[in-house]
Amino acid sequence: MSPPPTTTTARSTGLPPAQAIHITVGNPTKAEAIMFSYMVYPITTKTNMSIFENSEFTVKRRFSDFLGLHSKLVLKYLQTGIILPSPPEKTPLIVSIEHAIPVDFIERRRTLERYLNRLARHKILIKDVNFREFLELPSSLPKSTETQTVSGASVHRILSNLSDSAHKLGFKINEDDSWFTEKQTFLSKLHMNLKRLYGNFNLLFMQRKEAGEAGEGLVKQLNQLSTAEDDPSLAIALAELAKVEELLKDYISLIDVVSSTFHERVKVFLDWQSAEVTLKKKRDTEGKLREQSTINHEKITVVEMEICEWERNVDRARVKFENISKTIKDEIKVFDQTRTDDFKKALTDLYLKKILEQQEKLLEVWQNYLSKVKKIDVRRKK
Repeated sequence: MSPPPTTTTARSTGLPPAQAIHITVGNPTKAEAIMFSYMVYPITTKTNMSIFENSEFTVKRRFSDFLGLHSKLVLKYLQTGIILPSPPEKTPLIVSIEHAIPVDFIERRRTLERYLNRLARHKILIKDVNFREFLELPSSLPKSTETQTVSGASVHRILSNLSDSAHKLGFKINEDDSWFTEKQTFLSKLHMNLKRLYGNFNLLFMQRKEAGEAGEGLVKQLNQLSTAEDDPSLAIALAELAKVEELLKDYISLIDVVSSTFHERVKVFLDWQSAEVTLKKKRDTEGKLREQSTINHEKITVVEMEICEWERNVDRARVKFENISKTIKDEIKVFDQTRTDDFKKALTDLYLKKILEQQEKLLEVWQNYLSKVKKIDVRRKK
């Protein structure tokens, strides 16, 4: 069965009030081609948003279609400061002989579902023609050749290249806005803490799985002595714990994407400074031409036109830098709120709730068992 649909509403998004969208990714199925076979995921969308032609529709997409969509969005929006969801990992699925479907398809399916719903949360990305085509177009999408994803290593390479570029141009990057310095420090610490927490959750999951298997055998034996029925709450609690672990992994990758957005702002800043340098050179050239004993009015006219053009370039670069700075601040505000909501829901509303239900069921089994034991003792006394 597919997991319950993720609901995207205006409460934790930039969407207008009373608009909602539900996107679910179902179990993959094998599709046959002439020379090979591949897996496709059914994607069902339910929405009341007017930008879509229908209120409910289903399409089938390959994993490479997800990567192709992400590449298009990165090319279009990263330079503007918009924080895109972390892309699905391009890792091979493990296939077993007993299963026609890869054994870890559940985790990948949930990852793809979270990715699409994060896109749907964004008031700009939800309207993007590529995203809407991905959700609505009934036919197969053209095969994309751009399927590279942003990883932690690639982010560090980007930062290194930016630093080298700044050094070669003679720029010293001084951050005048303390907000960016503080946020980058915070994100760096958050990234480190999430990685540590992810390791602890992985260990906790394995321990709970082992304890759960032992507890499951005990419950079955106790049920033979009581009227209680078998209950799947333990397995459900483990499933919720696995979802929390997946969420941690998602946010570790997402912080890498956030970092790449910060680095994009540095690139815009370097473009602005480069335009300033070129403008200064043009003005210096004009000054030298006017200081010559024989003034060449034709050359001066050409340089004046170039100065006007580079003044416009400087203004455009400055506005672009101001816009990307503002956008990043707005995006981080939403990112912080969404992060809080996601972990609160995963830990408190889902995992801890299931653990409590499991403990209550186990207590019920013990109580039934003890009642049976007491009756046995009474009979022996008689």
